[in-house]
Amino acid sequence: MPELKSWERSQICGNIGSVEVKRSREQTPYIEMRVCVDRHSGGNKQAVWYKVLMFGTMARDGEALKARYTIGRQVIVEGRPQNEAYKKGDGSAGLDQAIIAISMPELVGSRQQAKAA
Repeated sequence: MPELKSWERSQICGNIGSVEVKRSREQTPYIEMRVCVDRHSGGNKQAVWYKVLMFGTMARDGEALKARYTIGRQVIVEGRPQNEAYKKGDGSAGLDQAIIAISMPELVGSRQQAKAA
């Protein structure tokens, strides 16, 4: 039996909290988005934030993407998970849950529109 290549993929569905068009050291544009996913456990609800990074053809027209992916809009993100360690303002260690996006299908509506329905 041939050996299978290993890989990992994550998928989230949540609401956009921020969208920024950024540039790498080489001046290549990329998109950094924050997406909030509500986790429910019993009667408790917890907001979990993900950093979503889009590169290459997904980030080619950053300003148009920024106009389309507005704050509060619901999105599905599929991609490769990546955790990033950082130092918080108080000096303690933090961990960003990030996804390098490979797919973002369009969803209609936002959290505000869903509540109104």
